[in-house]
Amino acid sequence: MQRPPNSRRRQLSLGAALFALDFIAPRIASPAAAARTARIVQGPRTTEQSLAWLGEEAGIFARLGLRAEFAAAGPGAGAALASVLEGRSHLAYAGIAQVAQRVLEGGDPVLIATPLEANKGGFLMASRWIRGPEQLAGTRVGVLSASGPSALAAGAVLERSNVTAKFVALNSFEAVYAALADGAIDAGWLPVDLSFKGRAAFGWNGFEGARIALPGGYVTTRRAIASDRGLVEEIVKALAAAVHFFRTEQDAVVVLLQRFLGVERPVAWDLQAFYAPLFRQVPAPSVFFDMAALRDSLKARHPAAQRLQAADLLDASFVEALVRSGYIARLYSGAR
Repeated sequence: MQRPPNSRRRQLSLGAALFALDFIAPRIASPAAAARTARIVQGPRTTEQSLAWLGEEAGIFARLGLRAEFAAAGPGAGAALASVLEGRSHLAYAGIAQVAQRVLEGGDPVLIATPLEANKGGFLMASRWIRGPEQLAGTRVGVLSASGPSALAAGAVLERSNVTAKFVALNSFEAVYAALADGAIDAGWLPVDLSFKGRAAFGWNGFEGARIALPGGYVTTRRAIASDRGLVEEIVKALAAAVHFFRTEQDAVVVLLQRFLGVERPVAWDLQAFYAPLFRQVPAPSVFFDMAALRDSLKARHPAAQRLQAADLLDASFVEALVRSGYIARLYSGAR
């Protein structure tokens, strides 16, 4: 792994990167113009959900005449999406299964940007003494629940090595992390951020499992689009520029990720390197290849799920407009 630059070089790199954004995202509003507020729900502080915050801190929103105002999601898995559906926020990050369920219940959420490629979402992390998945035989493996997605992902690692282990249900990833750190379990399924944090702190080894969730991304409502389409257009433009920033300005992103995640620089460095190729230059909303699986997962509770189509969940027009206008191409060419 490349050695991170020293503090002085880091400050200069951050300053240079942010100065360069004047060319990446040219100012649309005059300095005297009042910035329009984009109300965004901030979910868990993870690299996956860092784009909007990074865009605000790097000045990308301001250069587009916007000011991002962040609110905490609140307790519960559906709290972020509820804030958008109730009109308290313009934007939230949500899984496609959540969007589909609320559509089937009569709501109008719509996915407008999918910033990440489909990926495994985490690792089965093991004590430093376990160097290969075959050594997991007979161990205690922490998961959220004995039959949920984290158990399926961990089970895929065990199955590949033809071994069995005892699953220990711990209800939260933070509890899995703490139990592994304390030696109460031998391994545990963790999302990427906690995996990298544990590797740096304890020397844990990681093994890839199955993908544990359907993809998602940034969600608004069809009512919000009808009410102020121009605002949504500018928000999506800012997100696309934030993707470019994440992919191309490593030093600046690492400094900001340290603040956002509360991690040491080597962890932020590794997270930027891991996610940079996963963030999509063209973040078109997508369910990738999983529409059939999505319908199957919902049909027991919602018979109408069998008729669900991607068009019921997505609005790709905003990203498509950025492609047609050449905006995304200009970001990566360095042209205005």
